[in-house]
Amino acid sequence: MNERIKELVGQAKFMAEETTNKQISKNAELDVFVEKFADLIVEEFRNVLADEYRKTPLECCGHFLRADETIAKHFYGV
Repeated sequence: MNERIKELVGQAKFMAEETTNKQISKNAELDVFVEKFADLIVEEFRNVLADEYRKTPLECCGHFLRADETIAKHFYGV
């Protein structure tokens, strides 16, 4: 597995443990973990897109902006 994915799994696990109360079920904790992990993956993807945007000539950046906007709307409803 990619090292960055492993880091994101660890981060999501920590966030899920922080968010959930130890008295709730393991299924609820797993649900929180999956949600946090998915958020981190989407955020990572948008960061990669932003990095490529910064390296691209201004006249060619429209596609990057549109892709980022579409991703944000799809996953966050923004």
